[in-house]
Amino acid sequence: MKALIVEDEEYSAIELKYLLKKVDKSIKVIGIINSGQKALNAIKKLDPDIVFLDIKLNDLNGLEIAKSLLSIDEDIKIVFTTAYDEYAVKAFELNALDYVLKPFSEERLKKTIEKIRRNIEVEAAGPGKKFDEVKKLPVKSDSKLIFVDIDEIIYIEAEGRNSIIKTAGGVYKSLYSLKNIEERLKNSCFFRVHKSYIINLKKIREIIPWFNNTYLIKLSGCEGIEIPVSKTKANELKSILNI
Repeated sequence: MKALIVEDEEYSAIELKYLLKKVDKSIKVIGIINSGQKALNAIKKLDPDIVFLDIKLNDLNGLEIAKSLLSIDEDIKIVFTTAYDEYAVKAFELNALDYVLKPFSEERLKKTIEKIRRNIEVEAAGPGKKFDEVKKLPVKSDSKLIFVDIDEIIYIEAEGRNSIIKTAGGVYKSLYSLKNIEERLKNSCFFRVHKSYIINLKKIREIIPWFNNTYLIKLSGCEGIEIPVSKTKANELKSILNI
């Protein structure tokens, strides 16, 4: 597992690297970066599985960096590292896997690594073949887990590492990333029109030309919502729809 440390305090970065190696020798620290801007510039090149991200950096706020990182790679795993606990709620709103306070401890990092590995196992397992057979997706509704018929789905929108499913009957939070759901639905009438959206092709009501050879799509069942079609997906969509 490749880890990137974004930390502007040299001592804290060295300590974290040492403890990660001690806790789990399979974790390879591929870089220590001392600024948020450098992290954003290097993320595509380094391709880490997990980023240990300090919230208070000299140049950029770690919470804003996390939003940008997730826009680059929705499946990247983020653990916030900080000496301050007042940002915990905001951190978990961004679907951070963990929030570790300084000074670091070996026992605390063990729990973090266990959480990361459990998350990877869940993602690797996916929703499961039985769910595929009955054409349903598991979603959260209040404190319950319910199953939505995929034919009722109008569109799916990325929300950090998770996703939001819009149906005629309501809006639900999915247990899986947009990438995982795209794989689930690849042989059905769904199409990923944008890095942040999958739509039900049967629900298309109107296609509106936009700027730079892109489009906006209006879907039946969700008035007032316009879904963007990225330039890279526009020609493929037109081919599917024979237009």
